Amino acid sequence: MQMNVFLANTKVEEYHKQLPERIRKYLKEKRLLSDEIISRFKIGWDGKAITIPIYNKENKFIFFKYRKDTEDTGEGPKYWYDEGSSAELYGWENLTHPKPFLIVCEGEFDRLILESRGIPAITSTGGAGTFKDEWISYLKEISNLYVCFDRDDAGLRNAQKLVEKLPNAKFISLSGLPEGKKDITDFFIVGHQIEDFNKLLKEAKTLDELNFWLGSLNSTEVIFLHPSQDFVDGIGYFCIPSLEYNKDSKVLFKQIYYIMTSERRLLRLDNPNEFYDKYKKYIKQLPLIKNPESHWTNKLINEYLFKGYTPLPLKVHQLIESIYRKYSEIKDEQWYSILPLFVIGTYFFYIFETYPYLAFEGIKNTGKSKTARITTRMSFNGILSVNASEATLYRDIEALRCTFGIDEAEILRDPEKSRMIRAILNAGHFKGAKVMRQEKTPKGEFYTKYYEVYSPKIIANIKGLEDALESRTIKIIMLRAKTEKGLILDTENSEDWNRIRHECYCFALIYFKNIREIYLNDPEVKIANNRDNDLWCPLLSIARFIFKDNLNRFREIKAFALEQIGLSQEESLDNYTNAFLQALKSLTSEGDSTCSTQDIKKNMEPYLEQEEFNSVTAKGIGWKLKSFGLRKKQRMGKGYIYQLKKKDIDDLVERYLEIPPLYPKRTTQTTRTTPKSLVSV
Repeated sequence: MQMNVFLANTKVEEYHKQLPERIRKYLKEKRLLSDEIISRFKIGWDGKAITIPIYNKENKFIFFKYRKDTEDTGEGPKYWYDEGSSAELYGWENLTHPKPFLIVCEGEFDRLILESRGIPAITSTGGAGTFKDEWISYLKEISNLYVCFDRDDAGLRNAQKLVEKLPNAKFISLSGLPEGKKDITDFFIVGHQIEDFNKLLKEAKTLDELNFWLGSLNSTEVIFLHPSQDFVDGIGYFCIPSLEYNKDSKVLFKQIYYIMTSERRLLRLDNPNEFYDKYKKYIKQLPLIKNPESHWTNKLINEYLFKGYTPLPLKVHQLIESIYRKYSEIKDEQWYSILPLFVIGTYFFYIFETYPYLAFEGIKNTGKSKTARITTRMSFNGILSVNASEATLYRDIEALRCTFGIDEAEILRDPEKSRMIRAILNAGHFKGAKVMRQEKTPKGEFYTKYYEVYSPKIIANIKGLEDALESRTIKIIMLRAKTEKGLILDTENSEDWNRIRHECYCFALIYFKNIREIYLNDPEVKIANNRDNDLWCPLLSIARFIFKDNLNRFREIKAFALEQIGLSQEESLDNYTNAFLQALKSLTSEGDSTCSTQDIKKNMEPYLEQEEFNSVTAKGIGWKLKSFGLRKKQRMGKGYIYQLKKKDIDDLVERYLEIPPLYPKRTTQTTRTTPKSLVSV
């Protein structure tokens, strides 16, 4: 038995002697304390509560810590101490009479259960967050020092702070406890023995290990929020820049930011750390733009925030469609239905895994620039540039998640001049796409920074786009206007652009969850199994929602999308590849075939002009066969004989020469599928 070092106190002895048997039973069965510990630490009873006497470093009694009666089911605190008392270190005797090792724990009963197992421990009577700096100096000389606080957020944070102040200390993790259990008492109650705790001592973590663990924990649990446009845990967020008037400051107007939510709340954003403390969302970055244009005015924001404005989906579509019909002459009527879908979708494009680009293509004076301009005016954070630099693109796209328009995009045809811009555009149609840039620190040192480039893009040009970029776009051919539409100017004041954007903001915040559900689960909006589906599925999801009461209109839009996919399928096949596949089809028309490159070339001739045919080589045919996975061959003299399986060739024909049954049949051909000898002149 360990000698009692505490100075005697009448009240302490009195309370200890009147400890009821039922409380002793509770201490032994529920707190796992032995009679020896109950006696040595003078656990008592004042008639209403359990008493734990607290002593100072001179071993003099100073106050009682109380624990509510276990049979008291009324309201009120479970623990408290005498009025006028403050947090004290419980266990001074383990510092004035040092032990080989020491545990800093959280709570008197945790300390007592350790002491009952021969493990010296101390705690603060005010909880883990009240461990005073003045006690630290007494702990720095203890070589084997451990910190073991409760397994909750507060306990982990306070353990980290204490270990930072005590470089000699290690952290004991209770992460292996079952769900709902969190402290040292729970550790022993669930059945662990002293050997198990000794194992925890051996596995105790250093400060670096603790920081790494907590840092990793935080990175997965903290909810990051991009303030410009984001959708997190079923809530939508938009960043609203505003000017705040301050007549008492040298700078009369201060740029501030608010965040509007789909719950019709307006959150002020002054500092990311303060924002996290308030709303438990950590801002990735602020849109660092001086004098940002107001895309959503305060008056209209109040209409949504205070008056509960809810737009009708069909009315929003009709409003935007009317703008296109007023300013743009487009030959195919269905584009007037498609373009509003694109504009509306830019306000919640981040709920989709991909989002298409729009390409307005045509010769001079066809209205492509004007149509691109009005599209960016109405779209989310629309920016139209005629001289976009790569730095502008990746910085603005990441900060604003903007709809970026590039007019006069002929620079994109020059591989050297547009290398980085093309890389951004080629990657930026799908979520998660990033470009790497070398940046400089203030000291001139280089480091790699990743910029996110996913956002809607609009391109207006004359000569067309290279294949890789074109495959990411929905292309609209613009023709010279035959009506007065070509003469109507669009200006900053020609329409109530703020009102149009207001309708789109409200549409996004109110309906984005409905559209996300359609996008994920409705088979009607899935129209292909490749990039064509990436382009059209987001727009068809929006159409499916807007025209839920007019399925014929939705089907017309879907049929038009399928028609555009059919066109792109046809346009994607060059004359050489078309002739090559037609030759293979002819050679296997009656079954499997064995042929040479000369046989294939001969069968290509009807589908090529003479100059194209003359450029066909055996090496080129061999490469083409290899590119389509037709590798089975054997050497014959100076060349090779290829074995063609009809089922393999039929599969290629179906994939590349025939528009799948999903697509509507068309008569327009951009590559010859009929031998030139059969084409009427």
